[in-house]
Amino acid sequence: MVEIADQTVVSSGTYERYFEKDGKLYHHILDPDTGYPADTDIQSISVICDSSLMGDAVSTTCLALGSQKAEELIRGLEGVRAVMILEDGETVHVEKDGDGGTAHTAGSEDE
Repeated sequence: MVEIADQTVVSSGTYERYFEKDGKLYHHILDPDTGYPADTDIQSISVICDSSLMGDAVSTTCLALGSQKAEELIRGLEGVRAVMILEDGETVHVEKDGDGGTAHTAGSEDE
């Protein structure tokens, strides 16, 4: 669960808008370098921040980047936090802490 007050939550994911052909999943978030669906370990990401426009841009970008680079991006953005569900079912919470570092917790979807 995520608590918010006067903020927005914007999510992007590969789990709803896709098709499968010859055993390969094709989702709707494209890699700008290849034109094909981004190769990502993130199944879903929800971004919490003050602006829906910013949340949409960050969630889509993070999904295309993958979890490691997404964490780096989120840590560098003031007032932005995220919850990622990875392909293996792990749930990852990322935000900038008061010291400029990262508060990072992980667990399964069942927690």
